[in-house]
Amino acid sequence: MQPQLAADILVKGMKDGIFTGVSLSDYITNGNTLQYIQASAILAGAGGAQHVADMALKYFNTLTKLSYF
Repeated sequence: MQPQLAADILVKGMKDGIFTGVSLSDYITNGNTLQYIQASAILAGAGGAQHVADMALKYFNTLTKLSYF
């Protein structure tokens, strides 16, 4: 019910590994292979991870095709 608080919890939980014991940086870092399914499972759980990973990969591919990147 409080978007700012929810966003703060989301970011901290994923960054620090509070939700699953694994942090987002364990899966997505500069120079490493992007492991979208594993990273998505941190928040979406195993059942929703594939859907979130598919969307993330689509956005990543779109952004990397832009000329200013």
